[in-house]
Amino acid sequence: GTPADLWGCLGSGPEAKSYADEMSKIDVRCVGPSSTSSIGQCLCIVSPSGERTMRTYCGAAAEVSEKDWDSEVLREYSHTHIEGYFIRNFDLLCRMVRDAKSAGCSVSFDLGSFEVVRKSKDLFDSVLDLGLDVIFCNEPEANMICGSKDLHECLQYLSGRVATAVISLGESGCIAMQSGRPATQMEATKVQCVDTTGAG
Repeated sequence: GTPADLWGCLGSGPEAKSYADEMSKIDVRCVGPSSTSSIGQCLCIVSPSGERTMRTYCGAAAEVSEKDWDSEVLREYSHTHIEGYFIRNFDLLCRMVRDAKSAGCSVSFDLGSFEVVRKSKDLFDSVLDLGLDVIFCNEPEANMICGSKDLHECLQYLSGRVATAVISLGESGCIAMQSGRPATQMEATKVQCVDTTGAG
């Protein structure tokens, strides 16, 4: 794949070193500040049917702030993806989007999780006005931010505010729409579900 950098605050200890080493093996470089705090951890609870829920301890990642951000890092990139969990630091998130656009990067953004969108719906709504190129979300997240349970209404709403909207639909694949163009749906590859972690 294409080499990439992952910006954030990396904790200390053997787990942090192992994480950075494993990422480097797939051409992903960890950049950004470091901390003496422990690395973040995530407990994934998987049901017999393969559905999962996550409970996350952010660790050092929660310490990152605007003072740590240096827009010069963007000079190397053509695309920037920002995860929805950055909503906890809204000012930093907005600055990262603005700086990426100023540097000539295209910008994609994912909504993170249904729970995060529910807690910060107004902030997510504001992010849609920052000039994003692509937004990724699943159907419950789209329903929450759009205030509708109609899939096509959600697509039209999102693609009216962001250049391209992509909604994942679990076993039904995904559907995407660009403003003013018909929606395109892609079917999912049929597999036996064991664990949906990372399948979004």
